[in-house]
Amino acid sequence: FFYRDFKSCKMLVLVASITLLFSNNEIDIASRKPSFAGANYLNEFGNGNKISSKGLEYATENLVGGEYTPWRATNQLWWYNYSDYRQDVVRELTAARKQFAYTVVRVFLHNLVYEANWTAMHSNMEDFLQLLQGMGMQAGFVFFDDCWAHSGASVHTTCVPTKGVHNGCWFACPQDVQRTNLTRFKGYVSDIVSAFRDHSAVAWWEIFNEPRKSGYSLSLRNAGYEWAKALNPSAPVISCWDDSNNTDIVDHHQYYVPSYSNWISNPVFHNPGKGGLITEAGCRWYQGSSSDNGSPLTWTNWLTAIRKPNSNAPFVPGVILSWELMVGNSMTRYHWGDPAGTPEPSIPWCGMLFPDGSPVSYTEAASIRSYRNGTNDFIFVDTFLNSSGAGPETFLRLAPSWECQVTKYLGCFQDPSRGRILPNPLSPQGLANMTWESCAALGKDANLPVCGGEDGNQCWCGTALNHAKAANASQCNMPCPGNTSQPCGGPFLINVFEYDCELSPTQNNMQWIGWNPTSPPSEFLLEMALWSESVNFSASVLGGYYNATIYSDANQDVFVAFHGLADNSESVSNNVVNITSRFARNGWNLLRIASTPTQGRLWINTQIVDIVGSSVPPFEAPHPPAPLVVASSDLKQQQQQQSKGLQVYARKGAWRIDYASVLPLSIME
Repeated sequence: FFYRDFKSCKMLVLVASITLLFSNNEIDIASRKPSFAGANYLNEFGNGNKISSKGLEYATENLVGGEYTPWRATNQLWWYNYSDYRQDVVRELTAARKQFAYTVVRVFLHNLVYEANWTAMHSNMEDFLQLLQGMGMQAGFVFFDDCWAHSGASVHTTCVPTKGVHNGCWFACPQDVQRTNLTRFKGYVSDIVSAFRDHSAVAWWEIFNEPRKSGYSLSLRNAGYEWAKALNPSAPVISCWDDSNNTDIVDHHQYYVPSYSNWISNPVFHNPGKGGLITEAGCRWYQGSSSDNGSPLTWTNWLTAIRKPNSNAPFVPGVILSWELMVGNSMTRYHWGDPAGTPEPSIPWCGMLFPDGSPVSYTEAASIRSYRNGTNDFIFVDTFLNSSGAGPETFLRLAPSWECQVTKYLGCFQDPSRGRILPNPLSPQGLANMTWESCAALGKDANLPVCGGEDGNQCWCGTALNHAKAANASQCNMPCPGNTSQPCGGPFLINVFEYDCELSPTQNNMQWIGWNPTSPPSEFLLEMALWSESVNFSASVLGGYYNATIYSDANQDVFVAFHGLADNSESVSNNVVNITSRFARNGWNLLRIASTPTQGRLWINTQIVDIVGSSVPPFEAPHPPAPLVVASSDLKQQQQQQSKGLQVYARKGAWRIDYASVLPLSIME
């Protein structure tokens, strides 16, 4: 299992292989897609998403969205000043519907707002629901929450976010000082549920988000469920964690890749008779991390796979993607573990939409739209994922082919989780055919001369051993799967060696030609996620009528050079930009090229500062991010069919490609 405890926010995610038998279950698989009569709005959602009693009482497949807090707000207390945020709400939710075809937002309430002015809260919630209803969307409301700060909340004080601190202004509800008798909160729950009991824009009532697993929190969760159910609301009443007697459907949180060889092991299917909703469905693969936390593309890939008739899934769950809709003052674009002052991440960890209404990734947005309503806007796309949904997060790797040999064995060493003796993990998902030589090849790509095998299939490398403490050789007893005569360490134990490699004379894996059209459109948008594994690197992306080269120099600065195929610019240096401050050396980088026959525009790792001028208040008014580089091309009319499509050349070092797509340029409008 994986357990986190940050600032009193505790989350337990169980990853277990659980075999469920459905042979005697009376679920009608064919009925998992609801069919409603009535108005267009109800055709999509229904009244609380109820379907035939022969199937699921509450179907959630059409519920796809994100947690919503306006980008300028720092926590759920924004409801107290609702009128100050209303214009943002309209703009942001309109953009969410347009960009992602979202149908729902998960919205946190707070008892302090209710207690300060319950009539205003009623009025504001009514207005909010009417706005959503006009957009064809719904809301799932959350009453209580054990994340994050359990003291200091006040509707009269605006918390100022700290750069780098994930959810640093988020307040638990209720605050610890109020946790006396349970019944003091009955009015808060009952009054709100009663007021909107049959409102068609309410998707669910969520009693408690991530409650502590004992004591007051669970008692309040259980009581809140009874208070809400006593009012017989149309929408389901739900609560963490997963399944219990106090939730109408399984309420699951999952911060790991949802792709399993046995999908039934996913906890959202623990009670197929109830159905399920994944109210927190992952975040992206964060820079510096060794694995994906459930990025949007892995989710849409998995959901598409289990939606197929031959998947045998008992139902298709709804999902709240990447925790949060907005990239903004909640600071969830940073990781839970980032310290204060952390620079802007290359790509937000959580969050889908920038304040100007543009998506973090147009590829993710198009993929979600495709899953939601079947619209395919792609001219070309490759995510390198297993379309069956059965594999882990995968990516394309462009690298030299090395023939390596171990030149010196250094021994078996302890390798503590803090203070790794070889700090660079080069096999995030493990190597199925791990050998010392295959690990050495990864080290060669990264220009790291000392490597080791750990925990059976992990490859770690570095420039030298750091504070290494020898272990008994017998403790490093896990064989390498690709050569069982070689030991590959053990849990936090590593076999370390030095090596020498030569380029293979027969293989070349340095080029990828993804899209090579015979009759390309004249205008299009190219987008891809790239990762350089090497200290010294260079790669060229031929995108449409333009060439972008990303490279490092002798001082370890990083640059991008951007030119048209027939660029008549007199000064080449005008098209070279230093991107050191925004380029992730140990993570994904998002490259975007808008290509026309006469002008190309390039963006790399668009950040919130490009849109509102700062990481923290005060801000400028949101505006579209300006391109980092603009290049010209003077292709003649007869040459405009010579677009290079989309190609990547790894000129120096090893590179990864997570995904690549081509979309109509109009998608940016």
